[in-house]
Amino acid sequence: MQHDNHNGTVKLTGEIDAIKTLRGLRSWATASTTRLAQLTRDDQRTIRQRYQQKFVALREPRSKPRPRTILPAPKQRLGV
Repeated sequence: MQHDNHNGTVKLTGEIDAIKTLRGLRSWATASTTRLAQLTRDDQRTIRQRYQQKFVALREPRSKPRPRTILPAPKQRLGV
């Protein structure tokens, strides 16, 4: 039975990782409540933590890529 729970936890975390939007994450949580209730407390905690990590990651604005420099930065002379 423990092995089945572990497989369920791995599957659920994989589903969370595949979600690309906050709306999708919220929809997943609503649709998964029955499956989550069947897990042990420890497994629920694991899924809850992964959900929170994903939620924070999706909320943070994506940083814009830095523009490429045309010329390399000038090198400072070493005071040797």
